[in-house]
Amino acid sequence: METPIFGQDTFNKVANNYATDNQSFKGAMDKLNIQKHISDGFLHQRIRKSETLPDAEEVNVSPAINQLLREIVRILTEETVKQRNN
Repeated sequence: METPIFGQDTFNKVANNYATDNQSFKGAMDKLNIQKHISDGFLHQRIRKSETLPDAEEVNVSPAINQLLREIVRILTEETVKQRNN
């Protein structure tokens, strides 16, 4: 089995334990982790007669997703360079 890209087996562990000095990355992963719990709440609650829908700001996680993708690209690029140099 291959090692997960961030060295953790769950996203919760990535958000809480990923070793980086980049506090904005940590904050973005915390936001994604919190958003997951909010989304789960909407998905798993019973349908009611009246619903309160989340607004655009509550569901906009694109900046956090962009930071996550940039970090993935950085890690994969470093791994590729190491493999080529060996």
